[in-house]
Parts: sequence; C-alpha cells; structure tokens
Amino acid sequence: MLDYGSYAYVRILDKSSRYPILKIAHRGDAKRHFISREFEMLRLLKTQPVVRVHEEPVSDEDGIFGFYMQKLSKISRIELAGRLEDLLDAIERVHEAGIAINDVSISNVMVDAQNNITLIDFGFAGRIGERIPSFFPPWKSRRALLSVEADNESIDEICKICKVSTLHN
Repeated sequence: MLDYGSYAYVRILDKSSRYPILKIAHRGDAKRHFISREFEMLRLLKTQPVVRVHEEPVSDEDGIFGFYMQKLSKISRIELAGRLEDLLDAIERVHEAGIAINDVSISNVMVDAQNNITLIDFGFAGRIGERIPSFFPPWKSRRALLSVEADNESIDEICKICKVSTLHN
C-alpha cells in the first residue's frame, strides 16, 4: 500500500502501465460515494492539471469502488513555496472549468513525470454552487454550497505554510 485516507487506500500495481496506481474505497456505501464522485470529477477535468485516470473505473454490481491513475511524486513544502504561481494557476484552471475542489491542501498537490503541478483527491469536489452532499463529513460541509471562496481560504493557508517553511530553511 502506498497511502491511505479517510475513504480510500492507494496501491501500486504494474509499474510499467500508464496507470499503475489503484485507488480503492474502504468498505461501506458512503466510501463508494466519494470514489465515484472523485472519478466523475477527474473525468470532467481530464484536460486540467489533475491526476490522469483510466477511462474505465473499477466497479461491480453496486457501482464504482475504485479507479486506476497515473503515478505521481510528492512535492516538498520548500519546492511548492517556489512554485506557488504554478499551484494558483492549476487551481484557477479547475475553477474556470466550473469545479470547486473543497479539499485544497499541500498533501493534495503532487508533480507528474514532467514535473508539472498536478492536483489530486477530488472526492469532496463538485460543481461551483452545488449544494454540499449530505454524505460529506461535517468538517467539509461548513458552507451550504461548494464555492471558490472555500478553496481560496485553503490556498491562503498553503501560502502561509510555504512562507514559514522557506523562513526555516
């Protein structure tokens, strides 16, 4: 296992594949909602700076419970501090596509093989102005609607963290 989160875990499979990473929902219907939603968002944003996914999700008779995606690399806070303009551009492009991320954080920013800033984890994302789904946890549903403003508050926090990281180096 490479990593895990509140609703899914990530495994590396065939390293020679274009999509060697498998993201699978933890057990439970609510977890499947997040994976299904994330897959839908990533497919909508396939021309934006987001993780690339295989066109076919992993599913069974109950629906989508996973998907294959490209391999990415983590980015350090120091490196991200020097690339904040790239990050802001990536997020703006997602917003211009009509999507609020609703989970902007340093841990959801990575780089692809060409060192391009790439955004991940879109399980809490949705169309700007959409009502927050009832299955979202309380800490992701402080507002009634998905909004750019919530993303911008998170961006401000990232900028502060990056500034502190560069001061301590």
